[in-house]
Amino acid sequence: MRTSLLLLMTALLATTALAGCSSSGNAGGGAFTMTPPAVAGGAYAFEAKVTADNYTWDLGDHLTTKYGASITHAYDVKDGKLTVVLHARTGKDTKDYSQSLILGTGTNAPSTFIMESSANWTVTGETVVFSAGASHDPEGDALRFSWSCNRFGNAERKPIHSHASFGLAFASAPAGSVTSGLATHPLPKPDVTYSGDLCDALSTGTPLSTHATTITGAFSKTGVYDIYLIAADPVHPTTSGSFRIYVTTAAERPALVQFNNFTDLFQGGVNGGLQGACGNDPTGPRLCDVYTRTFNLPLNGLGGTAVFDYTATGAPAQAKFEIKHGDAVVTGGDKGTYTFNGANLGITNNPAFTLTVTLTAGVQVTFHVNTAVSIDRDPAKVY
Repeated sequence: MRTSLLLLMTALLATTALAGCSSSGNAGGGAFTMTPPAVAGGAYAFEAKVTADNYTWDLGDHLTTKYGASITHAYDVKDGKLTVVLHARTGKDTKDYSQSLILGTGTNAPSTFIMESSANWTVTGETVVFSAGASHDPEGDALRFSWSCNRFGNAERKPIHSHASFGLAFASAPAGSVTSGLATHPLPKPDVTYSGDLCDALSTGTPLSTHATTITGAFSKTGVYDIYLIAADPVHPTTSGSFRIYVTTAAERPALVQFNNFTDLFQGGVNGGLQGACGNDPTGPRLCDVYTRTFNLPLNGLGGTAVFDYTATGAPAQAKFEIKHGDAVVTGGDKGTYTFNGANLGITNNPAFTLTVTLTAGVQVTFHVNTAVSIDRDPAKVY
């Protein structure tokens, strides 16, 4: 596993790596000149005043590296304080020279970065989208994003368990940091689409860019993955966050809503019926027919609905239904639509539910029970 990937990517994006070189710091002074543009929004001119074989410029905006003794650059930010660094290399020795550059007022507020995913449980071959499109900057500065991926481990199923929540609500996302979460709205159209395995494509990270706000792709291998976002605005230091996504086979991931439909015909006293003819005692039970079925939930339920209806042939009828989980009644009653919460839908010790329909009066009765239960498909509670 690439457990140190995020730290490595942060280091690579925060500095200009000069492999095989020794480097010494220098405040700069007269090492290079910076000439402002003649018109607002134009290009600055940078010129080295030291002699070297090669010149590499880090222009301080988390986006631009240029080469040569004399260069020009137009910044995409109006206000802020940047640090321009010249790496002057001669042979195997590199000297670093830096100067501060004040743009406009020199004042700039930090950005708020939000990372969203279209899914936290995906299956192999299914397209998933990651987006930083909800991020924003107070001054409207262009934001920079870099994406990377690390396979955390195998997706090994465990007994259903609780887990600590992570991250902050988007409404309180702090400036200068990345807050990640599952999207509750459609994500923007992707800027970049990766073919093949998404994590393989992102394994070495992508450069900071203003053109990769939203990315998409699919995983070809099951497992638990961390998608990292490194983010920056033109002025402030880079920051990072991650989102954990679980990848399984399609057979392992249940549908978000579990539907069960039951129908049958009661014949209360007709042709013998299930319980024979109704009793004559008006004060006693009138159980002409009883129908019982069981169904299972694959994961804990969050809530649902049950619709009970019936029609009689030849005589008035009366029936009722009941759904139980163990000894607890989930819902029940006469004809109608019933809504129930997740109070009795936990399946830790028992995934089976029992439906009972009882005919209390009537001859031939056709009934229908349709249930729809939303399940808690949080993969962190399963793997």
